[in-house]
Amino acid sequence: MEASDEQLDFPIVYCSASEGWTAAGPDAPRQDISDGRGGADAEGGGRPASARAGGGRRARRRRLAARRHGAAAERGALHSRLEELLRRMGAQALALEEVTARNAALAEAAHSAATTEHVRSVRLQEVSSREAAAADDNVRVRASLDATTGE
Repeated sequence: MEASDEQLDFPIVYCSASEGWTAAGPDAPRQDISDGRGGADAEGGGRPASARAGGGRRARRRRLAARRHGAAAERGALHSRLEELLRRMGAQALALEEVTARNAALAEAAHSAATTEHVRSVRLQEVSSREAAAADDNVRVRASLDATTGE
């Protein structure tokens, strides 16, 4: 990379944003940067005060686990609600099929009854027509008989 020794001689800062500290070297005392004060952390063995008080990684992990647990519980509740809705939809679909079948049977019965009534009506008209024709024949026969006997 063609860098000179002067360019490669730069200070290295060690830090952990997740734990909230910085240090000038791997064995140097760490400075707490989590609360913005930046003071030396001599009593905590290099750990920030938030980590010593339980506000560090463990606390974040507990909060994350609690959030995951809450999300899992919410997913479980949503899953149960979805199953209930699907069960209701299935029951409604079965009820709809029953109603449709019942309506089809009623329509068929109504059609059959209408057809039967129509056939009866046509037969009655035929009988009435025959009776009228027979009555006309009777009138003609009587007229012929009267004409024959009256001569």
